[in-house]
Amino acid sequence: MLLRKYITNYLEEEHYHYIEDYSSYEEFYYFTNREKINKNKSLYNAINIIGFYSNKKIFTLLMPKLPQYNDEEANKTFEKYLKWHKIYSTNSYQNHLTVFWKYLEENLKKYKGINEENFFYYLKECEFKFNYLQNKQLEILKKIYYKYK
Repeated sequence: MLLRKYITNYLEEEHYHYIEDYSSYEEFYYFTNREKINKNKSLYNAINIIGFYSNKKIFTLLMPKLPQYNDEEANKTFEKYLKWHKIYSTNSYQNHLTVFWKYLEENLKKYKGINEENFFYYLKECEFKFNYLQNKQLEILKKIYYKYK
């Protein structure tokens, strides 16, 4: 978990120091396998992520949980609205973010459940692995381990 936190700090610094442009961006709703299998996919239970593709790298941010109202019908209407009005750039259907979302889902399956409090760190770990080749990952990990130690 310590390395995941170091990786998160590293990715944040890298992103904010070297932003050139946002070639594309897209909102993504992450559902657990259990929610997918049970077909119980409510956006209120999903983890809402926004991803950016810039400088030939993926960068992700967690979005806040959706607020639920006491009115069940209002919740359903709002959820339907959000599904239709998902945030994305015009060319998001043909970019690296789509590949990253599939990579993220496949990688997180191996953990057989992640505490939602720690999800951000696992997200950043996947982002790190997706953005850098393995030899570069090792180089960066050594550098940041000694930097933050």
